[in-house]
Amino acid sequence: MDRLYALDTAIERYPDAPVNYLLRGEFWFEQGDLQQAQADFIKVCDLAEQALQTSDWGYIYQSYLDRAEQRLTLFAQQSRKTTLGSFDDAGQS
Repeated sequence: MDRLYALDTAIERYPDAPVNYLLRGEFWFEQGDLQQAQADFIKVCDLAEQALQTSDWGYIYQSYLDRAEQRLTLFAQQSRKTTLGSFDDAGQS
């Protein structure tokens, strides 16, 4: 959990840096904690969209936003499959 500690510390020190939430969200995703991951990816989107408006380095924030949105889309697809699978299972009972 050294990686998680480092990411939590980075977020504590730099709470407005979307990259820290992105990396922690990817950590949670790898660990299978999809709720924590999703919350971090949503935070990335919020922070990166704000930074896009004010930064001369907008393309960097756009890449963070793209990665987070890609993960959120994946969550939505998995959620639909799980929901559809539940309906299929219920119909077979």
